[in-house]
Amino acid sequence: MQNHRQNFLDLLVLEHGLSPNTVQSYANDLQQFLDFLQQHACDSLAGVRREDILDFLEDGKLGGLASTTLARRLVSIRMFFRYLTREHVIPADITGVMDSPRLWKLVPDFLHLSEVEALLGAFKANSPLEIRNRALLELLYASGLRASEITALRLDKVDFERGVVRVSGKGSKERLVPFGRSAWKILGRYLQKGRPCLDPSGRALTFFVSKSGQPLTR
Repeated sequence: MQNHRQNFLDLLVLEHGLSPNTVQSYANDLQQFLDFLQQHACDSLAGVRREDILDFLEDGKLGGLASTTLARRLVSIRMFFRYLTREHVIPADITGVMDSPRLWKLVPDFLHLSEVEALLGAFKANSPLEIRNRALLELLYASGLRASEITALRLDKVDFERGVVRVSGKGSKERLVPFGRSAWKILGRYLQKGRPCLDPSGRALTFFVSKSGQPLTR
């Protein structure tokens, strides 16, 4: 398991060019997760269950960790398991859908699945603006990005091949944030049918643009 962890961290440096501090955060989160698995007699990544991940997060909450730290740990694990799936180390990504009552209690202050579905369903995604709004909400839900991060997101920071966005945070730190297949589909549709109508010249650098082709504001 340690070899796969190190290979993943090397990938973050070589292919994604993340800062040492960001990579160290991933390294710490994953090391604690792997230690937890070994302490609970799980010595194979292919044998990890969703319940094991929830147990790990719950253990952190009982230890006094903030919900923001738990959310970051979950992102680290999701990125790692996406890598493992791509490298055929495991047959399927069990972190693709992690919505459950237990997770709501561990990482609070977000909408339940039924509420999110109702919100997304309110946007029919027919006109360019509707497609943009639906794509924006899908990415917000899938990634947990802040409003300021969404509006500042550059076009070249969205990696469709790997299903991640590269986000610049406080102190110029960058991190990789994964998004799921549902978001992948509507984001692709936005690039093909929505954004070209809003920004015919293609001059805007931000991923999301206004009806006049300008960067969005909060």
